[in-house]
Amino acid sequence: MPTTRTAVRAEILGNLRRGYTVEQAARFLQFDPAAVEYWLRTGQLTGQCDPRSGEWRVTAPALIEFLKDANEPMPTGALADLREADLILKPAASGQSAG
Repeated sequence: MPTTRTAVRAEILGNLRRGYTVEQAARFLQFDPAAVEYWLRTGQLTGQCDPRSGEWRVTAPALIEFLKDANEPMPTGALADLREADLILKPAASGQSAG
């Protein structure tokens, strides 16, 4: 678990690019990893399964959509983290400044 603001920011950016693991998604959703894996297998939660490793990856938008569809509240602090990461990504993604 990252401890410095820079490490937290790097983890958020990495997850936005690659997607979250089942364990990370479970922490974000505040549910058991077995439940998250079940939702992925049954299509209730959208994700990508690596055919070689069998590991799932879930994007931040998929997690947010899942919460909205289930009428679940957004976990505390999650929106602020995602907004901050989005502001960091915008200049690199679009070639423009975030302001």
